[in-house]
Formats: sequence, structure tokens, C-alpha cells
Amino acid sequence: HMAVTGQTQQSGKTTTLESLAHRAGRQVLAFVTKRGEGSFGAAPGHNVHNVPPYFRERADWQFVEAVLEAPMRERMKYDRQWIMKISQGARTLHDVRRNASMALDKARGEFMKGTYEKLIAYLDIVVPQMVQIRWAPSIQLHPCLNVMNLGEMSSELQGLVIASCLDYVMENLKDTIVIVPEAWEFLPRGRKSPVTLSGESYVRKGAALRNYLWIDSQDLAGVHTPVLKQTQIFLLGVQREINEIKRTINPLHGPAKPKPDAIARLGLGQFIACWGSNATPTYVLPWWMDETEARAIALDGLVNIRSARVRPLPPPPTTGSITAIADPMDAQLRDENERLKARTRTLEDEIV
Repeated sequence: HMAVTGQTQQSGKTTTLESLAHRAGRQVLAFVTKRGEGSFGAAPGHNVHNVPPYFRERADWQFVEAVLEAPMRERMKYDRQWIMKISQGARTLHDVRRNASMALDKARGEFMKGTYEKLIAYLDIVVPQMVQIRWAPSIQLHPCLNVMNLGEMSSELQGLVIASCLDYVMENLKDTIVIVPEAWEFLPRGRKSPVTLSGESYVRKGAALRNYLWIDSQDLAGVHTPVLKQTQIFLLGVQREINEIKRTINPLHGPAKPKPDAIARLGLGQFIACWGSNATPTYVLPWWMDETEARAIALDGLVNIRSARVRPLPPPPTTGSITAIADPMDAQLRDENERLKARTRTLEDEIV
């Protein structure tokens, strides 16, 4: 499991995740959660597979409690008994909405009425959207970067979809990486969200199936603690404000903690990779950049990153084997080797 953090638009978190996904050697599922977002397949030359949205409804009280805590941004433990009541016998969130409406009519205390009113208001946001969207019956991933576009959905429904996808991967797939963006929002610290239960289960059990979670967040302080405890790799990008730097470093476990000034001096695409006892400065080769220029940037800063040449990616693998994916340069060399072999055979025929 891995966490990528850094200042928005200054660190290059999304480009880093894209580039690592292309070289991961397994199927990767990423989500686009912002309208018009220029990432994860938006640029030409990407080898990506667009995945239709998948959602599986739940109505158990633990899930309903998490659904309610997300917009309220507060714990609902004192309302749990009423949440359990309206979840009994429900199979869908529509059923929960109906039960909550009936319970509201019978409620006497203001505190109890407030709980039902908050839940009804939340469900009135997500339930109508659920009816309008054509959901896929399952998730079909290709051995490459797969993108599920949730940009037209409300943030409330996005959380429900991401949770469903995490559950599906855990129950049906292996050798899969799921990238959760904006982890401070979907996996918040100190309260639950629809993604919290699924995300925590995923990081605790996923590694046995070689299923891994990658998250990005502007800082780590706002991310669900159990998720960070199961994370082995941290890529720390630039932070300028001293309190943000402290919040980035403090959640790290183990001896690999860089100095605050090292975080402040990082540039675009530069990270401190922390794992085990290591804290190594590194530059991430963007998926689209020529490798020679990337090396010059990493070692000497000689090339303007934004004007660097684009290196087109090779076609996606057609073998259907996840393990067949390799670094894009490997595919180019194989293609060149085949062309040279064919040319050699032609010359030999001409000589004879």
C-alpha cells in the first residue's frame, strides 16, 4: 500500500500515480472525481481502459452510520440506536429512506427528529442519482490503467461507488491496485465515510491477494489512521507552510522521517520516498517524458519540465496476462528487435 502527498499543483501527485500505474505490472483501477479533470487518461497517448461505474447497494446499520457521518463531519454514536432501527429489514438505501420517513412521523424528541431529518436529507441527494445512472453488473478490468469517471456525480454518490468498487475487488479479484484520490475526503480521519469501512478492510486483508491501495492527499494528517498504519510506502512531495510540513512528517511510522527543510525544497515531480528505514530523494519519470530528459532533470535540473519532449506509449498488451506488462521501453525494444530480424531475413534472401 502506498500514499502520495504534496501541495496541489506543485508536487505532481497525479502524474506520479499515472506513471507508476503504467509500470505497475498489474491491473490498476483509478477514479476521476472532478469534472474536466485533465488526468488519468484525459491526455492523448494514454493506454487506458474506460470502466463503466459500478455500485452495489448496502443497507446494514454500520454502512448507514458511515453514510450519515460523511456529510455531518461528526460521529453519530449517540444516534446509533435509531440508525439500527431504521436499517432493520432494509435491502437498499431507498428502503432506509422510507423507514426513516416513517420513523420521523412517529418521533417525539427533537434529538431523534434531527437524526432522521439529517439522514433523509442525505439520502435525498444520492437516491435520485442512483436511479438515473446505468450501473455495470460487475467490474471488468484490463491489464493496464483502468479509469472510472465519476466526475458528473455528487461527492456523496462518489463515495458510495468507490466503496462498492473496493468491496468488489476484494471479493472477486487479485493482483489489482486501486487508486483512491483525495483521501482526506473519502478516507477522513476522526469520522466515518462510506469508503472508510471498505478501505480499512481492503488495506488489512488485500495484501494476501496482492491487492494494494494507493492514495493521494495534500497532507496525511487528515487521512484515516488505520489506513496509514497499513501503508508501507510514502512519497512525500513539496510543502511550503511549516505546519503542513509537520502534519506530513508526523504520521510516518519507523525511522524514515526526512527533515522539514528537505520537504520545503522539493520541486515538481520530486519526492522523498520513505519505506522501511529509507528516506530517499527521487524524481518520478512521467509516463509521457523522454527518459534522457527526465534523467537530466533529476540530476542537474537542466531541462524545463513543462517543455520536455513527449515519449509515446506503446500499444497495450493483448495477451490478457497481467504479468505481461513491462516498462514501455521494453516493448519498444522488442518491436525494434522484431523489425531488425525481419530486415535481416530479407537481406539474406536477396544475397542468396
